[in-house]
Order: sequence, then structure tokens, then C-alpha cells
Amino acid sequence: MKFPRSVLIAAALAVVSYILSPALGGLTKTASAFHDGGVGYCEGCHSMHNNFGTGGINNGPVAGKPVGAAGQAAGVYLLLGSDASSTCLNCHSKPPVSVLSADGSAFTPGGDFFWLTEDVTYTPKAGGVSMSPVTVLGQEHGHNVIAADFGLTSDTALTVAPGSTIRYPASALACNSCHDPHGQANGGSLAGRQAIAGSGSYGGTAPGGYQSGNYRLLGDRFYTGNQEFPMTFAYNAPVAVSVPPPFTETSDNLHHTDYGYGMSEWCANCHDNFLNSTSNSAAVHRHPAGVSALIVKAMADIYNSYVKSGNFSGNSSTSYLSLVPFERGLGAVLSNTSTAGPSTAPLANSMCLSCHRAHASAFQDMTRWDTQAEFLAQSHPATGDKLNHVFVNNAPYYGRDIAALYGNYQRTLCNKCHGQD
Repeated sequence: MKFPRSVLIAAALAVVSYILSPALGGLTKTASAFHDGGVGYCEGCHSMHNNFGTGGINNGPVAGKPVGAAGQAAGVYLLLGSDASSTCLNCHSKPPVSVLSADGSAFTPGGDFFWLTEDVTYTPKAGGVSMSPVTVLGQEHGHNVIAADFGLTSDTALTVAPGSTIRYPASALACNSCHDPHGQANGGSLAGRQAIAGSGSYGGTAPGGYQSGNYRLLGDRFYTGNQEFPMTFAYNAPVAVSVPPPFTETSDNLHHTDYGYGMSEWCANCHDNFLNSTSNSAAVHRHPAGVSALIVKAMADIYNSYVKSGNFSGNSSTSYLSLVPFERGLGAVLSNTSTAGPSTAPLANSMCLSCHRAHASAFQDMTRWDTQAEFLAQSHPATGDKLNHVFVNNAPYYGRDIAALYGNYQRTLCNKCHGQD
């Protein structure tokens, strides 16, 4: 029996995908991957002669040939956008890997840069009594990457990175301040390193003689940052297993990033003063964060039993909540579908992303939940709040209807670890 050529090709591709699956220790492959763990093809981001739809070296736009998202001419470094972040967002402002939506619908683990555009005025309540209206500016919702083609500008209040001796300037913040667009790992080929065979984001193992790329293309200790503020990172990229394609964190907690170790240390490349193991470290009285900020058994027991305010009937096998993630610890087996809570072998730890999104969130200081609300069901943005745009239903909590899920009197999710409600 003869099969059509298309069927045979599809079957062959299925076999290749199976061979490279994480279950067999192979690298995870995704369809039409551009970076694929390392550098993509140059003309995906650059114009060789700076004339891709432009007027040449003067960067003048050519009628009928818009470039980027807003018809801008090619920018510096021969980029296909006015700046580095605009070049990234030419692809990453649309599915399947969108980190900038028009309505808050990009439920990627890092958050949605949409919230940077959203000034919110709302009326908080205390004891059921309405207080004075409060305005939270869009720039207070996250890392303000500069992407001129998409209307994203630098933070005017935090002009340097908070909690930093490095004082990374807001005027230089871009996607490539954190992500290495060329995807080098361990110094790359020029440092005599092995070639990158695929992504390091999904827990796969590279074939012999090759290496995996860094988690989410994050810069490692060989990375020198972007050209606007060159600096050499002090810490390596973290170990984690990313949420699988289509890169959406789901409200049922079954698809999420599973963090291993090193995330807070990596954040400390810019925010070094926030890295500490105890709340009294160096007399700064900051929340512990890092591989030494261990979740001891008493706290793990609270996390594992906590379901919601007034309900401690949970168990360790189903207690994971992606709104309050943690690092499982060095040597832990990671799974982006695990529902297990923190264990004590190895000891789990709290990290920066236990409370914050990496990109942006609906809430002030890019927290994962509203830390300014007495009851989460009263969180902004809500009905009656003044917004710039319309956002998708329940977007602030990644599709969760807080009142339906937790009730009207659910208090802060700090209680998932601390149980003080």
C-alpha cells in the first residue's frame, strides 16, 4: 500500500519529535522555533545593509514599506526596529510567544507588558469603607523596557534599578538587558564552548558533544549586557523548566514554570542588595530571597495545607499554586505539570519570582497578586476602575475569578507561606 508523500513526511517528523522528547532525555523541539536555544538567523533581527524597507543609511522610511510594528525605519545596530526591544516585540507581541498583548491576555509566566500602558485609578476599601481614590501609573506595573515602536518608554520615577549597587539606568533598560539575543551559553564558540543543540528551557539533555542553551536565553556570567550599558553579569542563568508551548500559564496550575535554583541570584546581577537569606540580613530587613532562603518544614507544611483563607485542608501532592511559586532546590526533579508543593529533600526556597512577575503584572511593583488590597476580590482593576484600555476577563489573576475560587474574603496570598489570616 502506497502512502502519500505528505503522510510519510508527517510520520517522519513525528518520529523525530518523539526521539527528541524530554521523556527520553532528548531536547525539546518546537515547530518553527527561531532561537532554538541559541542565536537565530541574522536577518530575523538585522538588515544587512540597513535597507530592509528603509531609505538606506539615512534610515528614512520608504512609502508603502513600513518596518516593525509602527512603520518605523530600521534603527541602530542594523536592527529591524527603532531599538532592541522593538525588534524583539516585532515577533513577541503576537502569538505564540506574546509578551505584549492589547488586552492583558498574554498569560506567559513573565507577565504581560500590556500593563505598562495601563494607568489605573481605583478606590480601595478598608473594613468595607471606601478610602480616597488611588492612581497607579502604568510604569509602576513592571520593568519598563524601552520600545519606541510600541510606545513603551523608560521609567521616570525609578531612574536606576532599585536595590542595586550597580545602579543600572532606566534609560538603558531593554529586553537584551536580561536576555542574550544571540543566545550564547558559557561564553559561546569564541570561548571554545560546545555548539548549542537546542533550548535549555524544557529539561532536556543535549546530545554528546553539544550543550543546551540558557533558560529563556537569559544572560549568564559571561554576558556583557546590551550596548547602552555594558556590564558583565556576576551570576549564571537560573535552572528551571518552562511552561510548554503555547507558553501559557494555566489557572488550573497544570501548566507552569517549575523553578529549580538560582533565580534570585540571577536577578541580583542588577538587584544585588535584595539577595539575602534572612529578614535581618545586613540589617536591611528585606524579605529573604535566594538559594539560602530555605522553606523550612514548618513553612512547607503551611504552604502544602493552605487552600484559602479559613481552609487548611490541602495536601502536599496537590498544593502547588502558580501564583505563589518557589524553587524546588538543587538536584530536584523538575516538571512543568507538577502539582506538588515544597519538600524538605531537597529543601525548597523562596525567590524573587515567588512574589513578582519578571516582566509586568496588573499590580503595583509587578507583584503576582494585589498586595494593597485587604480582600483580593476587591483587587484592582475591577468594575468601576478607570482604565486606559479594555482587558480580558479575569486577566489580572491569569483567568482566575478570585471571588468564585476563593470567596469574597480571601486575604493576601502571602498567607500561602505564612498562614497569618
